[in-house]
Amino acid sequence: VGNKMFAVSTSTDLVHWKEAGWVYEWQSGWSSKYHFDSPNVFYYDGLFYLLFQSWNNDTDQSARLYYATSSSPLGPFTGRTMLHDVHEIGGHPFVDDDGRVYITLCRFDFGSNLYIEEVEVKNGVITPKSETLTMILYPTEDYEVNGRGRTCEGGVPIKHNGYYYMLYAPGSYKLHYGEAYAVSKNILGPYEKYEYNPILVYNAGLDGPGDAIVLPSPDGSELFLVYHRHNAVGTVSPRMTCIDRIKFVEDPNGGPDILTVAGPSSTPQPLPSSDGGNAPA
Repeated sequence: VGNKMFAVSTSTDLVHWKEAGWVYEWQSGWSSKYHFDSPNVFYYDGLFYLLFQSWNNDTDQSARLYYATSSSPLGPFTGRTMLHDVHEIGGHPFVDDDGRVYITLCRFDFGSNLYIEEVEVKNGVITPKSETLTMILYPTEDYEVNGRGRTCEGGVPIKHNGYYYMLYAPGSYKLHYGEAYAVSKNILGPYEKYEYNPILVYNAGLDGPGDAIVLPSPDGSELFLVYHRHNAVGTVSPRMTCIDRIKFVEDPNGGPDILTVAGPSSTPQPLPSSDGGNAPA
């Protein structure tokens, strides 16, 4: 809206949301043809970092990853520093138990391939450790090649029982999309794709679910998948935001726990767990 690009909303229960204003705005001297999307925020050592992708249709169709900083999650975020001078999208942060910081990103070579890289974060500056940049997933399965290209994107790592679960979106967002995952004992891989991917798939009344992040319930006892879906079957935009439960279940064959999603749902669900309990919506 005008010079304003990224807005934020807040919630104490994941049900009722309050608009908290714009956190990042256009700066003087920037071309009016810039596009901005895929914001992700993380906190590290006293500062909040906003990662996003941007490109300029006046000069270059390819995207770059940038970051800005703020002392508050509500902004304002300032600055616009490029992460790498190469065509890439994504930019999801992950802070491991040992304090090391990683960023997943997507680059393009016969399809979109998922990478991860360790970065140093200090005094408002993110410095990539180029020697750690690793391609961890690339399209090999039918659900990753769905008629508009070969796609593994939107990598989101979560850690559970000593394993790293890399959630990612396979296939084109303009078609059925979806959500899948792969597992590794090491954050840099190698990752093994779950045998029964994708775990989030379209149905007759809901299309295009995918490109997810993970949030805890207010009391921390549950996990939720937050993802996009198409506005309606046959109409992609404006995409809607959905929230469904995920949980880990024991693998009867003795492998790492299996990640399951109770969705995509289109009916009222129990409220997220909190001090008030698990009342129906």
